[in-house]
Amino acid sequence: MGNISMQERILDAALEVVAKYTINGTRMHLIAKEAELLTSNIQYYFRTKEALLLALNQKILSEFAEERKIMREQAPASFLDKLKIFFTQKKNIILNKRKQDNTHFDFWIQGLKHKTIGDYFYQSQDGWRKAIADTIAEYLPESDPQMRKYISLIMLSMMQGASLQYNIREGFFDLDVYFELCFKMVLAVLETQPSCTPSKTIPTDA
Repeated sequence: MGNISMQERILDAALEVVAKYTINGTRMHLIAKEAELLTSNIQYYFRTKEALLLALNQKILSEFAEERKIMREQAPASFLDKLKIFFTQKKNIILNKRKQDNTHFDFWIQGLKHKTIGDYFYQSQDGWRKAIADTIAEYLPESDPQMRKYISLIMLSMMQGASLQYNIREGFFDLDVYFELCFKMVLAVLETQPSCTPSKTIPTDA
């Protein structure tokens, strides 16, 4: 088995262990057992638990980024469709990638105590923020950069807030209704921009 496939096997096992025991409860021997490997095999590729966890976080984020890229390429070329991708993807993550979603939040908790993980988590969140801000800038180049920054912050909060509430009590609310309202709130703010009027950029029936 090549290096890449072996690393994938280890990281997949790590996701299962973290989902079951949380990051604090995760141990190398548990990952080895899940992957049906010796602990020494795990340590050959990842010398420390922190190195393995950072690689796991990178794997999750890379999967999310690749998924978003594909969704963006397949979506109609309108601003509304491109912007809505972020909410659509988050809903899919909540419903279909619960382990990855919960593990991502576990990294946030760890980041409060460990600077390396915290810095890494900040960078990962910045990827979402930048993607949102860049989408707005692409379609509304005359919009206020400060506004784009805060819209990206708010949208990220909306998405993460949905995960926090839904994952603790599945079915507590309708994700379609939630994200549709989020989208309308964002559009209401965007419509205040001089370069973005309903008759030009955002249809009034959006």
